[in-house]
Amino acid sequence: MHNRETVELKNQVAHYQYTADALCDLRTDVAPLLAQHVISNEEYQSWGMVGLLGTLYATDKLDGYFASKRASLIDRASDREKSAIESDEKLMQAIVQGGRKDDKADKTLTHAIFLSIAVRESCNTNVAYGLVVAGSDAIMYGRDKLVGYARDKAEAKGKKGDARKLGKYKQGLLVATALVAVAPITASREKKPAGRKIVAAGMIGGVILSIASGIDQIRSLKSS
Repeated sequence: MHNRETVELKNQVAHYQYTADALCDLRTDVAPLLAQHVISNEEYQSWGMVGLLGTLYATDKLDGYFASKRASLIDRASDREKSAIESDEKLMQAIVQGGRKDDKADKTLTHAIFLSIAVRESCNTNVAYGLVVAGSDAIMYGRDKLVGYARDKAEAKGKKGDARKLGKYKQGLLVATALVAVAPITASREKKPAGRKIVAAGMIGGVILSIASGIDQIRSLKSS
């Protein structure tokens, strides 16, 4: 039997973890809906889309906050309290898989947006722009699958596969690029959509950082 304080602490840990997971699930679940909207609308760019996409990306910071609060509680817990937490298999599984779920949610949202933009712009006869977005995203998707495989393999051996700084810089650049891509400054109704040059530059920069961060991540996993 656990005393009241131990039960309350475990409930707090569970609350923070499951809230973080729910925010990750939100990004994952909304991604295909946003992609469908982009593909179905010739002029999909709007400040409303920027706001919605920006809000979804902001949940990444929020779920990171909840995950940090959960980790802090566990770090300060007594041996008895940690034992109570570890006895909950469902909770422990959520904690172990939390980081990967967060990473998957970010990548699912980003790839869904870029792929749908590539399809829509190709249908809009903006083939060159669509190819730049599609080609860049394909390279980054391949990198993500390769790094994901390396992390799974390392974690199966008990090694930690936390994200590296270069990977975080890459994700930051892609978030900014995605927000510009759905903004009105990239719309065909503009005489010279200046936003497309920014998006193209962001995609190329994303490819470079993806390759560099992928090499850095794999090297880190092998040396750990």
